[in-house]
Parts: sequence; structure tokens; C-alpha cells
Amino acid sequence: MHDHGDRLIRAMSQFEHALLTVRAGSVDAFEILWDRHPNLVVLALETGGELPAREPDCLYRMRVGRDLPSMIACTRESLRIIAQPAST
Repeated sequence: MHDHGDRLIRAMSQFEHALLTVRAGSVDAFEILWDRHPNLVVLALETGGELPAREPDCLYRMRVGRDLPSMIACTRESLRIIAQPAST
């Protein structure tokens, strides 16, 4: 599943693997890239709700490791290119 063609399935599989590995005592750190908010994905799976839509202009970079608070940290990055004004 780590190489699955669907980004969401791939990210969820990588997240589950990372979390189980770290909880088992590994000192390894993992990075998982998401194309939508991972908290909303987990919430939808827990409640049977609708999965959030892909966010084409965003990247969620999740880190999983023993050295992090609650073993998980996530940042949101904008992929939108901001046009610079032409200089004269």
C-alpha cells in the first residue's frame, strides 16, 4: 500500500505504518505527505463521514517520531505561486 496509486490510500498506509512503528519503540522518524487535511481524513474514517476533498494548492507535511509532542506534527504548505510584479 505504500506505493498505491491513490495518494490518500498511500498517505493513510504510510501514516499507520509510521505510527505503529514509533509506538513499538522505534527511534526512526517518518514523513508523510498529504494532499488534504489529515485530521479531517481521520475524523471522517472514525465517524463514517465524507472524506475531505483534495486541496490542490496545499501540501500537508506530517512528521511522526518519538521526539515530537504526541509523536505527531503536521504543517500546511501553500503550493500556490505568487506572481511578482514586473520591474521597470
